[in-house]
Amino acid sequence: MQRPIILVDLMNVFLRHYLVNPQMDRNGNPIGGTIGFLKAIGALVKTYAPYKVYIIWETGGSPKRLSLYPEYKQRSRPMRPNRAYDDAIPDTKENEIAQKQILMQLLQYLPVSQIHVENCEADDVIAYLSKSIFQDKEKIIVSTDKDFYQLLDSKTKIYNPAKKKFVKESDVIEEFNITPENFAVAKSLNGDSSDNIPGVPRIGFKTLAKKIVLNQGAVSVDDILAEAKNHIINDKKPLAMWQNIASNEDLVRRNLKLMKLDDRMLTASQVQDIVRIVKEFVPQYNKIKFWKTYIDLELEGIDVENLCNNFHFLIHSNNNG
Repeated sequence: MQRPIILVDLMNVFLRHYLVNPQMDRNGNPIGGTIGFLKAIGALVKTYAPYKVYIIWETGGSPKRLSLYPEYKQRSRPMRPNRAYDDAIPDTKENEIAQKQILMQLLQYLPVSQIHVENCEADDVIAYLSKSIFQDKEKIIVSTDKDFYQLLDSKTKIYNPAKKKFVKESDVIEEFNITPENFAVAKSLNGDSSDNIPGVPRIGFKTLAKKIVLNQGAVSVDDILAEAKNHIINDKKPLAMWQNIASNEDLVRRNLKLMKLDDRMLTASQVQDIVRIVKEFVPQYNKIKFWKTYIDLELEGIDVENLCNNFHFLIHSNNNG
């Protein structure tokens, strides 16, 4: 059986632990995001024996998306930590940044690839890796973000670290009655409040799935707009949803551009950076430096020997093909 390639949405996994993990370092500083992330990825490596692991960082917003819609992600909800800390311990942006810097430092001593592409969303990098570079490889995308549902296929699964379970093509069809290949089209009508993208009024996934066949072959925005106009012309009393869809054509087309994960949101130089990083990546492991950094930073919360043993597998497996 082919060993999978693991693609990790770093910020998605890190923030989940940052918000809920109460781990402190020896100086009393919150370090739960870093410790939780390392333990989670170590467990995945041990359980699923991947061929390689790529950790994808978020390096800023997408200029192309912002040019399409300046309000994109402009009203993100503030994070609400739910930790078992004393009320006197503040949650600060400085601490979040410090934890990410520590994480970046520790990851460089483990046999994983960290991918940083300037002015690029992690979603777009993961999509390019999944659909282009590793198209024919078995892949596991690690994230709770439903935007990745559109990437699901026979060789691509999503691991939801919050639920600790896989999401497959069949799961999306069962939950939404929409195939992964139609998921971005459905979202272009539904909108996405988490990214501040408005949808067509009074249109949700359930309504779409009931009125439009989205659980079989590929359906395009053009198909749906044509169906809406046909109902308006031919039905004696067309449903309000058809009028809403037809009158919001520009919004729907814009939303699809915002939500579709493909290389159109990447510049040529960004693609070159991704290709170069993947091509040059050779898993390397420095257990001594990892231990030394962990001790020097006065961290706690990890069985370092066990974690290092989990990651050592990646060196052994790559050296043996």
